[in-house]
Amino acid sequence: MGTILRLLIIAAIIWFIYSLIRRAITPPPQQPLPNSPLMRQCAHCRVNIPEGESTQSHGQFFCCEAHRDLYLQQKP
Repeated sequence: MGTILRLLIIAAIIWFIYSLIRRAITPPPQQPLPNSPLMRQCAHCRVNIPEGESTQSHGQFFCCEAHRDLYLQQKP
């Protein structure tokens, strides 16, 4: 019984050291650049496009005027 307890304690210590090393090695997640464009999803085809290049109508964003017209014809 004592041998199993020692093995469990050693395994826990090894896991703890491994997690600390892994956390120290892994780089932090990158923050988006401040001047990167805000991306919007086309309500018709679901393609992501920059907000400045999108067309907006009725609170929805579209990649082009044709998709805007098709979407508005399908949705009364």
